[in-house]
Amino acid sequence: IATRRTEEPGASGRLFERAVQRGHERLLQLSPLPAGSDRELVHALVGEALPDELERSIIETSEGNPFFLEQQVSTLVDRGALAREGDGWRFRGAEGIQIPETIEKVILSRLDRLEPTTRQTLVAASVLGRAFSPEPLAALVDDRSTLPSDLTALVRVGLIDRRGPGATGDYRFAHAVIQETAYHSLL
Repeated sequence: IATRRTEEPGASGRLFERAVQRGHERLLQLSPLPAGSDRELVHALVGEALPDELERSIIETSEGNPFFLEQQVSTLVDRGALAREGDGWRFRGAEGIQIPETIEKVILSRLDRLEPTTRQTLVAASVLGRAFSPEPLAALVDDRSTLPSDLTALVRVGLIDRRGPGATGDYRFAHAVIQETAYHSLL
């Protein structure tokens, strides 16, 4: 089983071509969310809290990619433009907020808002791979004393998840793109 973006050449493209030549190809192509489903997803995440123009901009920019859409909404929460209020959400204003055009820019925007030690912890974890444990991570960070609170903060904002018993690694990046973006942010 392999996944790849159809527009990307390289090793995955060559592997796919060999599979087609050998008759092993079973293609399941994932399409963008159908029209209207993206709006339903926004409403499932934050109700009708967003102004129409901002909602439209987020939907257009995400181009039907649910992960991209979720990260854009999370960015608004991280920046304080959206806040939990009782059982719902309240829009507090988006003065100066620009909607990033790529998923990588959305994630980088979220990383930039982290406390410096928390960001360093996330970037260090990205070197270890998609799943990781605190013990090897402690060897990579400057201040081990902040590691527990940094991991808690990263779970709270949804960039990493705590793994259950028996899983490889105690933590896992919430999405491979988050891990890759954090890794590529290394100087």
